[in-house]
Amino acid sequence: MLHASSYDSKHYNLLINKTGELLKTSLTNNEPVQIELLTNSLGLSLLKDDNKEYTQRLNELASKYDNLKLLANASFIIIVNVPATQ
Repeated sequence: MLHASSYDSKHYNLLINKTGELLKTSLTNNEPVQIELLTNSLGLSLLKDDNKEYTQRLNELASKYDNLKLLANASFIIIVNVPATQ
């Protein structure tokens, strides 16, 4: 499991690069692995539409490798989306 919990473009690039390397190596060496990329807190920005560079790269990996799961912490999303009371 790989984890993104902060907003840091250097971390995002490293995380996506390492994910791609792990998936490629697994396929090349015929050593099946399951990789889960979990995002929460500020790391959720990695999956936002306005971060097209990162979302495009993750989508490319996810479509190429069926052993990659992209996960978001649902409880955090729910908390963020609770409307303010009047």
